[in-house]
Amino acid sequence: MHAVALAARVAAELGAELGADVVKTPYVAGFETVTASCYVPVVVPGGAKRGNKAAMLSDIGAAIAAGGAGVAIGRNIFQAENPAAMTAAVAGIVHWA
Repeated sequence: MHAVALAARVAAELGAELGADVVKTPYVAGFETVTASCYVPVVVPGGAKRGNKAAMLSDIGAAIAAGGAGVAIGRNIFQAENPAAMTAAVAGIVHWA
């Protein structure tokens, strides 16, 4: 977790020089340390295709509760059995958490 927090902070510092204004980093235990150490919005990726929809949504909720700004999800939406329902579930967590 400390390594992810440090990497996020370094990404923010380097990104400031290059015009980037968001950091994408995996959700880890202690994610509040990651978001607290980074002065730009932190989003979490969807990662590899996950068969357990509930676990993914739980991780998203935990990341948002810990200060995450949002998500960057592709395949877990597009390859879902019902992409519209998965999009609605993710949006419900991110926008109304």
